[in-house]
Amino acid sequence: MATLSLSPVSFDEELLRSTLAQGGACAGSFEHLLAIAGRVSLAAKQYLPVDPEQDRMVFILKGAAKLEVQVKPCACSCSGSQRKDGAHGQVLSFHFPGDFVPVLRRPDAQAHLAALTPLECLIFPTHALLNIAAGDSAMLRIVLARAFQAVDAGRSGMIRLASASASERLEEFLRAMAVKITGWSKGPCEFSLPMSRREIADHLGLTIETVSRQFAALRDAGVIETEGRSLVRLLGT
Repeated sequence: MATLSLSPVSFDEELLRSTLAQGGACAGSFEHLLAIAGRVSLAAKQYLPVDPEQDRMVFILKGAAKLEVQVKPCACSCSGSQRKDGAHGQVLSFHFPGDFVPVLRRPDAQAHLAALTPLECLIFPTHALLNIAAGDSAMLRIVLARAFQAVDAGRSGMIRLASASASERLEEFLRAMAVKITGWSKGPCEFSLPMSRREIADHLGLTIETVSRQFAALRDAGVIETEGRSLVRLLGT
């Protein structure tokens, strides 16, 4: 079960503090944010509980998550992870510590945040967060920039990869994950993917069989090495 606290919470605040400080937010705004923060702990594969009353901004503290759009059942053989209600999911984006992720309350919204690994995050009512940010333009810039980057990275990536080959899609995805997970810029890099091959397929618009074949093709081409289902080494520059 997810655990949720809507009262002021005690937590390792350094990541949030440093994220805001990068944009020049004042210390007073940071303290105000702490006062409205609720903390959520999710086990792997759990979904963030729905809140029909308010839009929320989620700040990832620890772990990894995905933003997934639920699609009604269709007769096609498209990729998508099945849910008990018969809907399947298209993974829009993956999120890591330091990301702000907007989660809307609209009853017709089908986007859900789900934990890929054990997840710790802070929840801010969007209207309350924006009220605080209205008096601190630096804080407003960093929150909105992080939120747009987190969501738009996945959307832009899918648009950019629409005309790419399956191999190009996977290689681009692995490089993007290396940047998000390790801060990689060039040279060899080793990291562990928190998502499954199925979730990669759902994100890239490929079948899981195609993703598995392309991992093998990249290994054969000397682009990557892998160990198990998660460890990846980028060998190129």
